[in-house]
Amino acid sequence: MLDIDTLSKRLKISQEQALEKFEHFLEYAQIQLANLEDAIEAENYSKMIKYCHRIGKKASKLELNFVTIHTEHIEILATFKRDTDYKILFEELRASIQKVHESLQLNQQLLNYA
Repeated sequence: MLDIDTLSKRLKISQEQALEKFEHFLEYAQIQLANLEDAIEAENYSKMIKYCHRIGKKASKLELNFVTIHTEHIEILATFKRDTDYKILFEELRASIQKVHESLQLNQQLLNYA
């Protein structure tokens, strides 16, 4: 689950503003995921690194460690041009971002009831 309370306190913003940051992350991540998927299809390692780094950097700022672990894994393997099934790693990354989406929806519902 997203730690909206901790993030809002750390950044000195409201919980609603913290939720907006997660929403912006999801919008950004969807674009970068599409780019990453294309890079994987093209076996373009430098672009894989680039798009993973972009997602990972934004995720790190929001303390989404369960996302950054996947971006770092792909980045490292692509840096060394390791022969691996990047599609599986991509799906794991996509699933971790989907968890952010689901958790965000739950947090929004909880805030609406508060």
